[in-house]
Amino acid sequence: MRIAILDAWSGVAGDMWVGAMLDAGAELAPLVDAVRSLQLPGVSIHADAVMRASLSGTHFRVEVGGSGGGSGFQMLSPVAHAGVQLPKGGDHEHRRLADIERIVGRADLPEIVVERCLDVYRAIGEVEAKAHGTTMQDVHFHEVGAEDTIVDVVCACLATHLLGIERMYANGIAVGSGTVRAAHGILPVPAPATAALLRGIPVRTGGLQGERTTPTG
Repeated sequence: MRIAILDAWSGVAGDMWVGAMLDAGAELAPLVDAVRSLQLPGVSIHADAVMRASLSGTHFRVEVGGSGGGSGFQMLSPVAHAGVQLPKGGDHEHRRLADIERIVGRADLPEIVVERCLDVYRAIGEVEAKAHGTTMQDVHFHEVGAEDTIVDVVCACLATHLLGIERMYANGIAVGSGTVRAAHGILPVPAPATAALLRGIPVRTGGLQGERTTPTG
């Protein structure tokens, strides 16, 4: 059995997960083919060698229509917001679970990877439905329904599968601190959906500012 330990001392997001899998030996080419099979116009992926604090790593990027993508979440100052002009969120299409299922279902992916991708969205949908007092089928996926985030989830699940990882352990995931601007306004860090999804998983709080762990992560 191949076991992985996720040492997310600075948090985890979908793109960070994929970058780590590529560093661990996953190939980029199968991810490129998978993203192409999603049939999302103007979407492409890239992996760049970068240096952070004199350490080498892989920066995984999703480009949508020639842009660098992005989660749609904006980090705000942890101090009072008076006089601060808030950045605008991305103009993402607001998809429901059925839309996500249709996009992922048409992709050329192993069946187990399709199920894992949908498990991610069903888990997010469940906590979002509870938070907003609606049903999972009626939840509008804002940031997490954007093309770049769908690609992050698909590539993360596929890369983990390609590495043959059967079990994964988390080692104190950093969630960050302060506030974050999302589609529904200013939220605390960790955001409610993230906090609900992290139940039972060891976390680290305080110290690092901003949103360090996203719902998809």
